[in-house]
Amino acid sequence: MRILISGGAKNGKSIYAQKISKAMSVKYDVPLYYLATMEPADEEDESRIKRHIQERAGWGFTTIEEPRRLTRIFDGIHKLDKHAKVAVENAKMGNSNVENASTKDINSKGVFLVDSLTALLGNNMFSSDGSMNLNCFEDIRDDIYIFSQMATNIVIVSDSIGCDGMKFDEVTENYKRCLARLEREIASYYDRVTEVSVGRIIDFK
Repeated sequence: MRILISGGAKNGKSIYAQKISKAMSVKYDVPLYYLATMEPADEEDESRIKRHIQERAGWGFTTIEEPRRLTRIFDGIHKLDKHAKVAVENAKMGNSNVENASTKDINSKGVFLVDSLTALLGNNMFSSDGSMNLNCFEDIRDDIYIFSQMATNIVIVSDSIGCDGMKFDEVTENYKRCLARLEREIASYYDRVTEVSVGRIIDFK
């Protein structure tokens, strides 16, 4: 089962995605993975990550940090480093252990919650050194497609950012267009497409 969940900020899409992922994990009796794509740029990001870890505590997630290429997690030779490390979360609120284990231990039949597509695109398009790759759409699209063939159960979370009616600078507009295109591509072959709006669940597919 492959599911795309989109919605505005603070509308409840992340907690809904966690509930769906947990239910799938129990139903199929498979491991539960959280693919964290955010690279913290400031204290606000750090606080957000900490809050998300607290929200996931006790759910049984194994967290995998991979900010750019989802397919990297299935590279059996690649060792987990600062760009792809596994943190096995304790039941204790906000606590986690980091393991430097081989990615070959990851079960492709597990449930993978990818949070979020928005951050994944941002990491590929904008580097911390200030450089930009505005033509990264095809690479990300292809990587997600391959990842979606490798993993059996996937839940991808994205953000609805194109409905505000405002005109931004060209770089921002390019980012918005790329995110919308990625959502359309994923929706075309995923089993279920859902929007979360004001806490309500709207199924499109």
